[in-house]
Amino acid sequence: MTARLDQLRFPDETKLGLALLVGYMLFDASQTYSLGGWHILKWLTGTAPSVQQAGGLQLFMLVTLSAILMGWRIRLSLKGLQLRRIEEVDAKASGETAYLGTRIARDRAKFFVTANMGDTNAFCMWAGRTPWIVLGGGLRLLFRKDPARARAIVGHECAHVDVGDTQYLLVAWHVFNSYALLTIGYLVLVQAQFWLRVPDVLPAFHRQGLGLPDLLKQNAVNVFRNGFPGLIALAGLAFTLRHFARLREYRADERAAQVGLRQPLIDTLNVLTLRTLQPRWRQLVMFHPTADERAKRLSNEAFWAKPDLLFIGTLAFLATRIDEHFEGIDEASLPDMITFDDMLTFLPSAMAAHPLTTVSVMLWIVFLFIAVVNVYRASATQAKFGVTLRSRLTVALSAFAALFLGSLLGDLTSLGQLMRLSDVSTSQIWIKVADSAFSIAALTAMAGTFLLLSVSLVSSRMLKHARPLGWSQLWTLSWWTLLAVFALQLVVNIVAGLVGLAIGGGMNGWEVSWLPRSSRQDISNFPSLLQAFACFLLAVVALQVFRLWPGRPVDARANIDASWLIQE
Repeated sequence: MTARLDQLRFPDETKLGLALLVGYMLFDASQTYSLGGWHILKWLTGTAPSVQQAGGLQLFMLVTLSAILMGWRIRLSLKGLQLRRIEEVDAKASGETAYLGTRIARDRAKFFVTANMGDTNAFCMWAGRTPWIVLGGGLRLLFRKDPARARAIVGHECAHVDVGDTQYLLVAWHVFNSYALLTIGYLVLVQAQFWLRVPDVLPAFHRQGLGLPDLLKQNAVNVFRNGFPGLIALAGLAFTLRHFARLREYRADERAAQVGLRQPLIDTLNVLTLRTLQPRWRQLVMFHPTADERAKRLSNEAFWAKPDLLFIGTLAFLATRIDEHFEGIDEASLPDMITFDDMLTFLPSAMAAHPLTTVSVMLWIVFLFIAVVNVYRASATQAKFGVTLRSRLTVALSAFAALFLGSLLGDLTSLGQLMRLSDVSTSQIWIKVADSAFSIAALTAMAGTFLLLSVSLVSSRMLKHARPLGWSQLWTLSWWTLLAVFALQLVVNIVAGLVGLAIGGGMNGWEVSWLPRSSRQDISNFPSLLQAFACFLLAVVALQVFRLWPGRPVDARANIDASWLIQE
């Protein structure tokens, strides 16, 4: 008998995350030109439409295409399968599926079987009020030859039905596919429009002493402004959806394993591993985990203790790009140097003047909150095995790097920054864009890292209590941590001021000769690009020195309440 941590007691961020992704895509479609609505209306009416008109058409196109794809996918799945109710075909298999449907899916599914006796797979689908679980005909034979493996396959699909995956994943997947088709279609439309005009424009270029290279350079600027930002956003959405889809599979495996099907499920997945070996590079882009990954997580719960840094970075990437939808913010009117208090007063005024800004800020907060839930699960699992202070600092630094890089890439690839980069008339534009992006990334990474670190510290203590840390407690903890961030910022500024006075640099500790500034310092009492990079390198060196510290690290093994453990 081994005691495993019940992973299903932790908050499930996938439902909130999938709903957030769908909301993000609908919001993006209604506020940008990235799906082709502006060009279509201009072609139909002959006049330039407004943002609201183009956004309304794009939203209609996205919703309509999603519904069409969903209906077509369901119809295609049913075509040629020759489905029959399992109780009409096989009494033994019907009894087995009825038992699993009651115990796991809580009688929420109807079972059908195909005529293909060589197919031992199963899948669930949304076909009305009651989800369907479709079994390959070969499972009828497997129930007689190896009933444990057959129960494991069906139990996994019942777990999907129990938590509503047939609805959540189906809607999110088809909205994403529709968003991808419209985004790529818009880029193709813009490029087709450009190249169809080349024969007419090229003679005029030749008369001005210009040639095809100059035309290609102009097309690069055109791509920067039209189509490329949408493709970048699409890549971020794909990696985020990939995490949620894979986590749904892991949770369905765990649900089936907790009713006594762990070893049969591992055996089944090991057989599939021998048949479907995948190279590591393909695993990075696969939305469904491989059989080998699923088997390893079922047999070794230590895989739950690893936070998904790619997912955390992607969340920061998407959260930073939300500021594309801020209205009424003229960056040119802002001074080069603003204080932290100016930021706190400016943002509420912008939210009051423009309701969409409020939506953008809330989306940004929820994105970071989902990352908090992911780290909470990983940190609690680490605590079961005994986590050291060094491990916590390493995770915190890794999360900071993921948040920082995600935010930096998100801001650099946003439409506003790409428009600035395409303006070749401005001198040193790369330095100015890099400084601005670095400031935003540093603030996002700082706030997110404190959130993740606070949850990491609390998670081991929560395992001592029978009641899990729910959504409301996590939300409250997140807000208290943000307040602590503001308080710590004041302390850091006071210390920096004292250091500045001690070495003769003035009250601003960042304005010293031995720590030079770059071309711009957006926020007073905050480091500039070169300064923050120097501090980051010092932090890395300090962490490496701490890793080599000869003393024995502090063991933070949690005294776990029995209700958190399952005996197998």
